[in-house]
Amino acid sequence: MPRWEVRRYDLSQIKSLDLIVSIWDNDNIAHTLLSFGLFVCR
Repeated sequence: MPRWEVRRYDLSQIKSLDLIVSIWDNDNIAHTLLSFGLFVCR
């Protein structure tokens, strides 16, 4: 059983983008995340 979903979005519907960088005790290690805000009517 897959543990992911495949979804398709129209990139012209992107309304916002957040870039999050989480730095721990070591400045050489970080988690980088992107969060997209979409205008989607379902």
